[in-house]
Amino acid sequence: MFKDRKVFISGKCIFAEYEDTHTKYYINGNISYHLKFPKDFNPKAGSGKVSCKIILKGGRVENLEYVFNINTNGVFDEFAVTANGQNIDMRKYKQELNFIKFMQPLTLG
Repeated sequence: MFKDRKVFISGKCIFAEYEDTHTKYYINGNISYHLKFPKDFNPKAGSGKVSCKIILKGGRVENLEYVFNINTNGVFDEFAVTANGQNIDMRKYKQELNFIKFMQPLTLG
């Protein structure tokens, strides 16, 4: 009965005009995530979406947007990145950046 239970992890990180006092780097925007795992947190069975839209100052990238869609076997279906208004072809990095396979099970206690 309980073997089919799922764990959902959702949230939004909001950067409201954050400025680092040492570097003077600035960030404004948000990152949102909606992920689903089996109750054993098997990273190869995770799925979901992570998206980002932020403004940066102090570095080479001033505007960053991305969307990651992960299918039910923990592999990216979509990996779209735009930096400074230019689309970045991330297909060649798809395997290297498959962060779901590197996630460790949550340890409580």
